[in-house]
Amino acid sequence: MQYSFNYTKLKRTQINKLLDCFLLGLLALKTAKYTGIYRNTVNRFFKRIIIKIANYLRKENNIFKGEIDLDEAYFGGRKKEDKEE
Repeated sequence: MQYSFNYTKLKRTQINKLLDCFLLGLLALKTAKYTGIYRNTVNRFFKRIIIKIANYLRKENNIFKGEIDLDEAYFGGRKKEDKEE
């Protein structure tokens, strides 16, 4: 299988570790600790993987239309405001 992660400074071994962690469902923080790669880089990489999966499914299957929730992960999240009670 050929990976098309061009324009990255990550080495092939780092990419393979990131893919393994993604497939295992590890969070970005645990993946960052395991691989030694910064958490923001891990988040960006995971987001690219999710976008690639979504684009592939959009091209291959007409079943998926509109918004699709791939999982319950949020990347590039926003700060939650404090709730006043």
